[in-house]
Amino acid sequence: MRKNPVSQSAFFGSHVFFGLAIVLTGISLALVGFGRPAHETTQSARYTRVRNSREPATTVAQKSPRLHKTTVPLVFTVTNTNDSGTGSLRQAITDANVAGGTITFNIPGGGVHTISPLSAPLPNIAQSITIDGYTQPGSSPNTNPPTMGDNAVILIELSGAISPVINGLTLQFALADNCTVRGLVINSFQLNAIDINSNGNTIEGNFIGTNPAGTAALPNGASSQGGVIFVGASSNNTVGGTTPDARNLISGNIGEGVSFGGTGNTVQGNFIGTDVTGTLPLGNTDRGVFINASNCLVGGTTVDARNVISANGRGVDLFSGDDNTVQGNFIGTDVTGTVVLSNPNVGVNTNGTSNNVIGGLTATPGTPPGNLISGNGTAGVWVAGSTAQGNVIQGNIIGADITGTQPLGNTLGIQIDGHDNTVGGTDAGAGNIIAFNGGDTPMCNAFFAGIWVHNDPAINNALLGNSIFSNAGLGIDLEFDGDPNCIEPNDNCDVDTGPNNLQNYPVVTAVFSGGGSTNIQGSLNSAPSTTFRVEFFDNPQCDTLGNGEGQTFIGSADIPTDASCNATINVDLPVSVQSGHVLTATATDPNNNTSEFSTCTVVQGATPPPPTPTATATPTATASATATVSATPTATAAGTPTATPTSPPTHTPRPTPTPRPHPTEGPRP
Repeated sequence: MRKNPVSQSAFFGSHVFFGLAIVLTGISLALVGFGRPAHETTQSARYTRVRNSREPATTVAQKSPRLHKTTVPLVFTVTNTNDSGTGSLRQAITDANVAGGTITFNIPGGGVHTISPLSAPLPNIAQSITIDGYTQPGSSPNTNPPTMGDNAVILIELSGAISPVINGLTLQFALADNCTVRGLVINSFQLNAIDINSNGNTIEGNFIGTNPAGTAALPNGASSQGGVIFVGASSNNTVGGTTPDARNLISGNIGEGVSFGGTGNTVQGNFIGTDVTGTLPLGNTDRGVFINASNCLVGGTTVDARNVISANGRGVDLFSGDDNTVQGNFIGTDVTGTVVLSNPNVGVNTNGTSNNVIGGLTATPGTPPGNLISGNGTAGVWVAGSTAQGNVIQGNIIGADITGTQPLGNTLGIQIDGHDNTVGGTDAGAGNIIAFNGGDTPMCNAFFAGIWVHNDPAINNALLGNSIFSNAGLGIDLEFDGDPNCIEPNDNCDVDTGPNNLQNYPVVTAVFSGGGSTNIQGSLNSAPSTTFRVEFFDNPQCDTLGNGEGQTFIGSADIPTDASCNATINVDLPVSVQSGHVLTATATDPNNNTSEFSTCTVVQGATPPPPTPTATATPTATASATATVSATPTATAAGTPTATPTSPPTHTPRPTPTPRPHPTEGPRP
């Protein structure tokens, strides 16, 4: 029998009807749910701390009372000095490497707690983590100002004395950015105290390379580089800071104190090479600060940013990279700026790099941004290498104490091997005090000069507006290797070449001062039809080598030569000079080649007679006066306090260690 088609159609129709009803009901329920408040339907996950820190954190789904909630930073507390296990530093780093956080300390008992990795290095730090040793009860950061010693109390010591050949801490490449390490003593590791290959990190308030008291060396770096080492292209890191609690003591290491790669790094407010008091030597055996980078800052424009960088193998080495700045530091002295703590080699070395700034414009030389660079074993500042150019040295004290009046000499003030560099300048506050270098025995030797412009590539170096006095050698010495001359002789029309093109110096024949005005007469023989900047200096007495130095800059004049290479000097300056003092002068050509100082001329107090029509330019060349030029001085300098040179304090330099391999450097003076 056939099925009834009408019955089959009715069957399907009823099923379709019920299906549509179910779908519509579901849509209605969904719409009702969609209209409910979000906090009733949204779930969020959060970490729940488990008691055993070695167990992995679990995730528990719960309803959140709000759509946006504040995330509480994870804190991992070290409660013992064990090398591993619950409560150990190793376990805390392992746990923090999951998602970052802060590692604190709460180890029972008083005194210093020493943590020693025994069989393996601590885990590399691989997240943004803060390790804060000052959370240990009884610890306290430094509160003393930059003029005093460090009074920090640090009770967490990370020691490598019984460890394998490892770093103290390692911040891993590309993972451990924006970390902070503070309040730790890190010493005795065969590799580096802190090895950093990441960006944006802060190292502050630590003792690195010393005992917990900061009084004796327990060096890091015996098989590597030393203290705080930034490798590769690590950038925008800070060692120290401008607040008292940020000061690090980085001393006693085998190798560098601080070494930078990358760009934009800063080292401020630290003791590097001294003990905790800032008054005794505890040097790193190589450079205090080694910069293999660009756009880095050592120090700053305030006293709070000052580093004391002393008693190291070398002070600051701008080894490669350009555009670095060294400001406001004490380099070669103690924290008071009155006692020598010599870096046995150079104070600051530019090593062929360019466009660096050492110091800056300041009302008083040696105050920030100016540096105090004194007591160093060779040059205070070495503009090393024939490629060194565009470097600016301003506002510093180089060879005197912080008052600028007492001797703390370097062996040599400044040595310039490169071209187009500037020492001082024409702006107010640009001048340096360069004094007492080379000891107290006058000698015609460029190694004991105030400024030595060295060899033929060293041209176009401007030496302007400085206070240069009481150096054992010449104030300014233009000398090439093998030069038989002590004082370079002037030559007719100045056609010779050499350091600063052996620019001829002026000949001053008479000086009369009284009634608030000083008249200076003389001549200049140099390149024809050229205008020279001639600067004049007041000195209490003449240098024993004959040609003087230049203690107090009193003004300048623009002096043009004629077609026959001659110019007459007849200048009135609105300043009084004491009768019996001596006046000296320098000449600088339009390319910034500055001469040595002229011979001394005694200042007289009478009214000047008419100028002599003919002046002898040099013993070997006669220059005819062709014009009288009056010039308004471009600057008037207040008298520098007169200081009687005395022997610098005796100090025994630390022996220079056998160097480990480094990129090849230029010859040292």
